[in-house]
Amino acid sequence: MALREARLTNAIHSGRCHSLRNALKPKTKIMKKNNLYYFKKGVILSIPITVFVIVLDLFDIGLSDISAIIKTFTKGLFVGIITGAILGIINIFAKVETFMKKG
Repeated sequence: MALREARLTNAIHSGRCHSLRNALKPKTKIMKKNNLYYFKKGVILSIPITVFVIVLDLFDIGLSDISAIIKTFTKGLFVGIITGAILGIINIFAKVETFMKKG
């Protein structure tokens, strides 16, 4: 610890380091995001699409018919999975962040 402080003080006084903030900043390695990261971001967007399709179709059918309800859930899941896969594949190539980062 003392060696690091001595090097830091020496760097600041010799003018090699312009500020204490830059001198104390830890050296972090920037991690490269792989394709699975971007695919997952696209698939996450399919969840609201699935819920929307299911809720929209539930307003159109009678809730007493169980086969229509099962068909509605199946349709919603199918549309959500297909849409998520398409968005995920597109996002692998486009590399778009889906959510804004704070800070």
